[in-house]
Amino acid sequence: KTGGKAVASLKRQFERVPSPVRRKIVRVLPLIRTPQAHAFLVDCFFDADHELVREAVHALREQIGQYEGRDRNDLHARLLAGLRDKRLKQNEAALSALLIALGILADLRSKERILAYIRADQAAQIRRHALMSLSRLELAGDKHYDVFEALLPILNEPDYEGVVRHAVQVLGRIRPRRSDNTRIRELLANRHAGVQSFALQSLGHLDSVTNAAKVLEFLAHADPSLRDAAQQALRRMPSAVPVILDRLEGDDQIRPPLRDLRTPDRRRRNTDVAHDRAAALGHPERLPDRHPEPPPD
Repeated sequence: KTGGKAVASLKRQFERVPSPVRRKIVRVLPLIRTPQAHAFLVDCFFDADHELVREAVHALREQIGQYEGRDRNDLHARLLAGLRDKRLKQNEAALSALLIALGILADLRSKERILAYIRADQAAQIRRHALMSLSRLELAGDKHYDVFEALLPILNEPDYEGVVRHAVQVLGRIRPRRSDNTRIRELLANRHAGVQSFALQSLGHLDSVTNAAKVLEFLAHADPSLRDAAQQALRRMPSAVPVILDRLEGDDQIRPPLRDLRTPDRRRRNTDVAHDRAAALGHPERLPDRHPEPPPD
């Protein structure tokens, strides 16, 4: 039998038994899926036994796929109420557990509440868990620029693995706006390769000759991951083709010096190279005709 009486019985046992048994009781709660069980589960997030807190979060993660409709709504309300609990002050373990649980539930209505915990005045652990929870929300498309604005400054922070990496994961799911062109181009000079890669991918969605020229510079970068990111971005940029042709005109390694262009076979060679390079980017329709074969002598 499940319900209020069953949960009440579990709570009485919980107060008397040793820690290993308490942890087993916690694992049962997400299986019950009643308001009383949800309240008990969230209350466990405030327990002084951090291993028990981790057990509660793990149990919820295992069972969240079984939650539907009313159960999800009730759990969401309980988690948000937990963020208002006075016991949360100076209790980073409980706050982390609540943020992780909100990410597990992945309810978009949590977005504003989670965003409040990514500020620089929060502990690194709290910011990391908040960002990880944001990454689980359905933020794709062009309706979440409040998240974009909140996370963009984080990309200039020094802690890549702890904070910046998670911000990049979230931002990569939000389609960039034309109005963000300048700020995204500035990220190409960022200290973190992961941020530079994000900037390259974003510019790939903002096709223009100026952006294509910036992206093209990374095809010769020492970091192979940035070279790959540049190539993928250019595949989405039809404006890249004329830029490539212009660069070929000025690249001594591909094209002979300007004074030697009078030789027809060299002109043909370089235009064919341009065709091959640009066609590989997926935009052959933007190319001029190849040079015809020169007439026989």
